[in-house]
Amino acid sequence: MKRLLLHTTLIAITATAAFMFVNQPTTALTANDYEEQVNIARAEQGLKPLQPSGKLRSTACLKAQGMLARDYWSHSTPDGSKFSKAIKDSGYRYSKVGENLSKNNHTAEATVDAWLDSQAHKDNLMGDYKEQGICTRSNATTEITVQHLGKQ
Repeated sequence: MKRLLLHTTLIAITATAAFMFVNQPTTALTANDYEEQVNIARAEQGLKPLQPSGKLRSTACLKAQGMLARDYWSHSTPDGSKFSKAIKDSGYRYSKVGENLSKNNHTAEATVDAWLDSQAHKDNLMGDYKEQGICTRSNATTEITVQHLGKQ
């Protein structure tokens, strides 16, 4: 009987804590390891850091998951939709957006190094964007990292 009562109490506390967390006021988003590595590279070039964006991170996650689920590797979906459409549809209003993709680099440092070794990707990393969102998703055989960059 004591064990059952304790278990019920833990569930109630967990549910209360989750409810309290969800209803907290919005706070500043913290950069993830990938976003921090990008900002280190930018700082080495004397550039300002990119601020993390929840909307851009969310669209990056959707893109990475979609690429895995639909088994494609492109800046456009198999039906021809451009990445910028997904960003616009998320409600992110921009004057400029960019996208970097990475496959199977497995760490933030290796991913950003690979982007820096490609001029087109480096141009995005060092561009005049103000915000970024980076997300990694994987399945049994493939890891995909997507970076969305934006300037409102």
